[in-house]
Order: sequence, then structure tokens, then C-alpha cells
Amino acid sequence: MKNKTNIFIAFANHTSRKGKNKTKKESHYLDLLSQENLEIYTLLNDFEKKTNLIRTINKKKMSTEDFFNTFIENDINIFHFSGHANENNIISENKYGGQQEMHIDGVSAFLNNYKNIKLAVLNGCSTEAQAQKLLDAGVGVVITTFEDIYELEALTFSEIFYKALLDNKTIRESFDLVQNYLDASKDISIYCKWTIKSTSKEFENWKISDNNNKIEDINNLFILGDFGIGKTKHLQNIYNQINKKYDTIYFDAQNEVLNFSEIN
Repeated sequence: MKNKTNIFIAFANHTSRKGKNKTKKESHYLDLLSQENLEIYTLLNDFEKKTNLIRTINKKKMSTEDFFNTFIENDINIFHFSGHANENNIISENKYGGQQEMHIDGVSAFLNNYKNIKLAVLNGCSTEAQAQKLLDAGVGVVITTFEDIYELEALTFSEIFYKALLDNKTIRESFDLVQNYLDASKDISIYCKWTIKSTSKEFENWKISDNNNKIEDINNLFILGDFGIGKTKHLQNIYNQINKKYDTIYFDAQNEVLNFSEIN
């Protein structure tokens, strides 16, 4: 059995309008947000089906309750938010399509209870001021924006970043690839408005495959001795303890290690 990387992607739009004649534009409706959700979810879902290395939790209209409940019920490793935001809040959505402000102080205090969050992406306008509080709460890497962003920019960032991450690139490599693309693109007149912060470069070098190295499989464990070759429960217990550090391990009849070959 493999340890899956749990990825929580959350989106929130605002569809409520004050007055019958108010347009989507006037109500700050994000026209491309549903497309961004579809692009990311399709990438993740296809990868999940092919590899079984990840599990995707998709909230198309994330409420504040959705946010808290998803973390409570799942061991989240990657959190991605797209929607309206500012220096102090990410803006979730209530059941009527209206706004619910989620202040970073409350969010970071809550996330301090969860220590396996490798990455948080706040793909909304001007979220950089929230980064340090998330890092202080124990999030490994935080990607935010240092100014307002357009919808096409947000969609483009997400698509390229997750394509790279699912191609077994590290978080830093994936971020740099997006940055290079946006800064060099001739197709759209945008540039990279995202920033990456971490408490250690080690966290930036994390990749999805790093979360899947605990494999409960004893096919390569053999016991050599007077009683022939066979698999034993004792070997499985030893194997679980060493946590896949070595590829093949040989034991004699007294369970003494004869030799081993390391995984490169």
C-alpha cells in the first residue's frame, strides 16, 4: 500500500448581486474560475487514475465549513486556493453565493494543528502578506502573489505549475518553470506575480514521489537457511521498521543481516 499525497483544491466565486440589473462584472464574478477548477482537477484526476499516488479533494464552491472539515477529515499535504483574496483574507463562498472572509490569523492558528502540509498555494490577489503566518504554522512552502492578478494569469499559473509537479518536479522546479514561462511568454502580456517562501530549502525540494516511499511489500525479502527460501511475518515487521531504505535485504536462519543493496 502506498502513502498517497492528499491534495485539497478549493475555489470560491461570488455570484450574488445587489439589485436585479447588476452584472457579473459589477459583482466581481470570476468568469474563468470554473475553467481553472476544471483544468486542475482534470490534471490531478488523470494522474490519480494512472498512478494511484495522489488523492484529490475538490471543492468547487468552498465555504468556511468546507475548509475546516476537509482538514479535520483528511491528512492534507497540498492546499490550493483560487478565488478572491487580499492581504489578510481568503474569501470563501456561502450557500447563497456571497462572501465569507477567512482571516489569516484564524486560518494559521487552525493549520498549526496539522504538520504534514507540504505546500499551500494562495492563488488570489495580493496574498503575500499571509505567507509568513502560514510558515509559522508549520506549512513547508507557501506560494502567494505580491500584487493583484488577472484571471487568465491565475489559470495559466495553475495549469503549468501542476503539470510540472505531476511530472515529478520539485516544488521549486515547478515554480521556476512557471516563472520562466510567464516572463518569456509572447502569447499573453503577463509576467510572474507570484512569490515562493519557505523556512528551509529542503521543503522546496519536496516532490510528490517523496510522499510515496513507504510501501508495504515484502516481495524482495527472503530468508536463507536450512529451511529454504520463504517469506515470514518476522521479515515483514523488520521491513516495516526500516521503511524501504534498502531494496533487497538478505537474512540467515537466525535473522542476522547478511548483506543488502541500497536504493539509488
